[in-house]
Amino acid sequence: MVNICLCGLGAMGKLHLANILNHPSAQVAAVVDPQPVDYALPCKHYDTVEQALDKHPDIDALVIASPTPTHVAAIITAAQRGIAVLCEKPIAMTAEEAEHAVEVTKKHNTTLCVGFNRRFDAAFETVYDGIQSGEIGDVEVLRITSRDPHPPDLQYLKRSGGLFYDMMIHDFDMARWLLGEEPVEVTALASCLVDPRIRQEGDVDTAVVLLRTASGKLCHIHNSRRSIEGYDQRVEAFGAKGVIRTSNLPLQISNEPFFVARYREAYRKELDHFIDVLRGVTTPRTSGTDGLKAQRLAEAAARSLHEGSRVLVSDHTHIH
Repeated sequence: MVNICLCGLGAMGKLHLANILNHPSAQVAAVVDPQPVDYALPCKHYDTVEQALDKHPDIDALVIASPTPTHVAAIITAAQRGIAVLCEKPIAMTAEEAEHAVEVTKKHNTTLCVGFNRRFDAAFETVYDGIQSGEIGDVEVLRITSRDPHPPDLQYLKRSGGLFYDMMIHDFDMARWLLGEEPVEVTALASCLVDPRIRQEGDVDTAVVLLRTASGKLCHIHNSRRSIEGYDQRVEAFGAKGVIRTSNLPLQISNEPFFVARYREAYRKELDHFIDVLRGVTTPRTSGTDGLKAQRLAEAAARSLHEGSRVLVSDHTHIH
């Protein structure tokens, strides 16, 4: 059995908790959250990662689902003890912090997987497989749409890092994965059209970002914090021989967060994959380096928006 410490008991933490409890080869050895809970837990509850790891030296892995500002410290604490990590996106609040976290895991030769669950979604896997098989020829243009039914609460926004880091970072990872090349140029346009309170927090709620790779492949990403027709998740890949696309999957009304309802199976497969990595069955599909590169794209998009310019990702120089 793989002994797992779970950090964070919010919506994502509860989802991971259920998936771990239902996995035949894993068990929850400890949970960490500074807030008390009013329901029964299957293990001991601690205020800090350090406390949990001190009390449970047999822990094999740390699953991090706590707020973003806590991620780096938790990753480093686990890495220094040789404990593998599955961390929800983004790794950190800045690319510099993410780079430090990745460097520490490499120094201690520990596994760091990042929670880019969409790589495990069946619909998006179909697009990836179609591209890899040559079904549509060389990809020329990729279009990614991600629109939430409604904005998150303001307390979440205050600690999320903003739309590019919290929401679009999934799409930056999807772009890298599906294009098969690193974007080298980023152009961002964004507005606040959904909720004026988001502007007061210094963020945007509607954005379009264009990516270009060194070979000229293009990617168009559209994000919005509002989708009246429901959670809108689509990908289209246009190639030299044709096109492959996903349809938006309808969601049933439920009390769960919309992203949990849409990606439930992807989250389960993500944990299955992580357990297989720990058991030496496979290699990580999403590494710390993937998290860092997506973070750099988010940072480049934020800079492009701020400066009104195209940004080269390699050195973050701008082009007017």
